[in-house]
Amino acid sequence: MAPAVTGNILNGLARVAPQHRAAFEKNREVFLAKLAEAQARWTADMTPLKGTKVVVDHALWTYFFARFGLVQAGTIEAGSMRRAAAIRRYGE
Repeated sequence: MAPAVTGNILNGLARVAPQHRAAFEKNREVFLAKLAEAQARWTADMTPLKGTKVVVDHALWTYFFARFGLVQAGTIEAGSMRRAAAIRRYGE
């Protein structure tokens, strides 16, 4: 996804400042290289947790779980009385 997004940004910047296109391209390449390094590091860090069940207080973690192989065991509402019970039940 990052290559497509940064490509769109690059093209937009180049439309308004075409004389700087080469610099925009270089900065994009540097960014994508740093991102790839970080993603490799994050994947290595998260590998031991693959398959771990996780309880969240909001159901917006889908992409994170899919990327790192985590399993959403449940979603609880923040502040509800069911929160403690859900944490005990799924946290075991």
